[in-house]
Amino acid sequence: MVASIAVLFLLLLNVTVYSQAQEENYATTSWALGIVIPEDSSLTGGGKLKWESVRNVTVFIDLPNMSQPDNIVYAVLSVMTNDSSVLQVAAGIFPNESSWLVYAWIFTDLSSTPVKFEWILNGSRPEMSPSAHVSISIFLSSSGSWNLLVLDLDTGASMQQTFPSGVAPSLKIGDQEVFAFESYSRSAATFEEMGNLTLSALLFDGKNLSSGFYQYDSGWNPKHNPLFVIGTVGTIPPPFISLQNESNNSIAWSYSNSWVSNELIYPGWVGTIVVVALLSGSMIAVAVVIKITRKLRR
Repeated sequence: MVASIAVLFLLLLNVTVYSQAQEENYATTSWALGIVIPEDSSLTGGGKLKWESVRNVTVFIDLPNMSQPDNIVYAVLSVMTNDSSVLQVAAGIFPNESSWLVYAWIFTDLSSTPVKFEWILNGSRPEMSPSAHVSISIFLSSSGSWNLLVLDLDTGASMQQTFPSGVAPSLKIGDQEVFAFESYSRSAATFEEMGNLTLSALLFDGKNLSSGFYQYDSGWNPKHNPLFVIGTVGTIPPPFISLQNESNNSIAWSYSNSWVSNELIYPGWVGTIVVVALLSGSMIAVAVVIKITRKLRR
């Protein structure tokens, strides 16, 4: 019995340490919930998406009604080129800030640890208000270089910038996580008044995506194998964020009031359930041993 109690103590200690490590890890890692677009997805007008021929990817979005979050929040557009470079442009908001700004990166080696990347823009104008109507584009210029353009449709303010030269002038065939809602925050209070992050249009060379995409998150999905994943792989999005197709063919990310019923998704709760199950099973086993011992003594 002493041995059983010692084993239970070690199990409890191990899960407690695991949960604490997860809590600390969540402070420095991001989760993401996005949409992935495979080759041959359907476009309006009856066409099919051919990644290698795409020269302009543009999203039209309504930013969420968020300001002064407790941690970073991004609405991010991404594409992978044929040399496996990932180009990213985001509208983002940082802690204690009231306006959304422009951020951009290029990732040149996804296989390295840490991943190699370069800042293109880090908190640049235009300053966009919560709920602003915004377009974000990544496009190939006539000179063969990739460019970004962010336009605040409410004010007309914009930012255009060129990515470094030498990047392949065509996009890679495969499943690409083109747009995602990404954050380092897991606080429900940060998101509960957000309304929606709405993606009203996703255009490839001016043609809107009509079908073929699928939802993907930074946790893990064995059914799909995208070329790259937004957010820290293995970091499960909080259960209070949902993604759904709207009746007007837009896609919306929103805060869900029913998230409490799904709290068991949270890794810390999983650890507690495992401990309770192990504890219950071990206590039953100990009780059976004691009962058998008493019978033998009789």
